[in-house]
Amino acid sequence: MPTIDDFTIRLLEKRDQSALISLHNSCRPDTPLTLFDLDILAKQNEGEPYAWFGIERGGTLVGASHYRHSSENMSARTFMVDLFVDPLWHNQGLEQDLFEHLEAEVGGLEPHELAVRLREDNRETYGFFSTRDFDERERRYTSRLHLGDLGADDLAALPTPPGALRLRSLADLNADNTTYRELYTLMIELLGDVPWRDSFEPWSFETWKARLLEAPTHLPDGLLIAFRGDAMVGLTQLYRTGTPGLLSTGLTGVRRSDRRQGVATALKAAALRYAHTHGYDTLVTTNHATNEAMLALNAKLGFVRDPAWLLLVKTVATPGARATTGAR
Repeated sequence: MPTIDDFTIRLLEKRDQSALISLHNSCRPDTPLTLFDLDILAKQNEGEPYAWFGIERGGTLVGASHYRHSSENMSARTFMVDLFVDPLWHNQGLEQDLFEHLEAEVGGLEPHELAVRLREDNRETYGFFSTRDFDERERRYTSRLHLGDLGADDLAALPTPPGALRLRSLADLNADNTTYRELYTLMIELLGDVPWRDSFEPWSFETWKARLLEAPTHLPDGLLIAFRGDAMVGLTQLYRTGTPGLLSTGLTGVRRSDRRQGVATALKAAALRYAHTHGYDTLVTTNHATNEAMLALNAKLGFVRDPAWLLLVKTVATPGARATTGAR
């Protein structure tokens, strides 16, 4: 039986990405990681605390962990963490070694909370973190629609914009900085109504522009905006992923003054038409479990829920102090 002396933990580098992806996807085939995903994570966390670590035996990567500062509330000192180990090495102490190393690394960043997001059917990882004082604080559902199931009649039956409402893509607008400011204002207003676990802390305009409009995931013709007259009243944001044929939905929302008038339904229907027209196989969207109205709308349009994504959180008793760990 190998001992801990046979294993080493080190910071992973760009040259390790292929091995990291292979390991992750053997551990979690239902939620695959791609090189595109890693590039996006690096871009989103540029200038922020972010790192991947690997545990090796004889030069072979057998486990990995990572941390990043939560982007949802940057001042909350919440750090997202995760780890996974090759199934051949499960329950031999490697998970605990990675976790202790991760705690030590993040401890120097003075965290208030450690958090991990995982699917509810990932029972082994759930068990590992729940026995180390991580508690469930939030649920989200990813729902997916297989566009190949939609026929011409289904597409023709999708709702159209009501009344004087117009739908335009960002690409249609030949946008300048004034347009971007209007869009930023709308997004921040809509994000303020999202049922976040913590208080909403908006990005600055410059950060928003860099993380949204300059991101490799950005699709100007897939950011669909609802206008009433010259005023922006709602939007839905589609973005590309690293998985071929898969298109994802970001924020969908409508200003309070224009809700319950079919605007969100028209935006969602336009997104389906866009995805189908552009040859995508699957459209996915993620919503908080408490957002019953949007979950119901997705179901009405034919989306089917995946197992829920859970957010498990551990409070660090004293900022900067290393949290205690559980048994192997």
